Amino acid sequence: MEDQAQLKALLAPNSNLKIKKEDGDLFLAKKLYPVLLPGLEALAEQIEMFQKDTERKIDPRIRARFNPCIFLGEFLMRNNPNHAAPSAKQVKILAMAEKEAKERYFLARQHHLAKIFNTMPYARRCDTSDISKFVGTLDEKLGFKGKMSESFNEFAGNLKDSEWTFEEVFEELKKWFFNQKSIESGEFEASAVKAWGQIRKAADIFQFSCETTNNQG
Repeated sequence: MEDQAQLKALLAPNSNLKIKKEDGDLFLAKKLYPVLLPGLEALAEQIEMFQKDTERKIDPRIRARFNPCIFLGEFLMRNNPNHAAPSAKQVKILAMAEKEAKERYFLARQHHLAKIFNTMPYARRCDTSDISKFVGTLDEKLGFKGKMSESFNEFAGNLKDSEWTFEEVFEELKKWFFNQKSIESGEFEASAVKAWGQIRKAADIFQFSCETTNNQG
């Protein structure tokens, strides 16, 4: 819980900073914080050790040589993820960053998903089997070639047999997306950039057509 609180405090969802088309805070959470946060903790422990040494048992020469910047720099070099296996803490921070990225990705597209859902023939009366059909439509339009459908169908086996609103379908899609391992948020983003624009355009045309028909009626 402490690691999660630290990461949340460093994230800024409303920031306009973008790095390689990714939210700047998430980029830092994936590339910098997994090494920097443990390094700062190690530095704080080292300083605390000196402060608690009231009886001066630590060699004065060690105290004199100690430089916080050099200590942190050496820690970062020793734990460079390009040259060292990630620690348990690093893996944990990366997992939390990935979860945050997935949540933002999905929430940012709730409106678009609702538009797509409303173009489906089962929009007014959606049963459990229709959810898989909806995911199949998304899979095809986003170019995942069945990978999304296959993963979701494994998850869908536990869904209750009843009628669903879009809001309920969206919540189940979120649960699946957060827990599935076959598609990472970055992969989802890369595959979907062009497709989302086409999907939104088609959904807008369908919605306009329906509104025009209703107005004429």
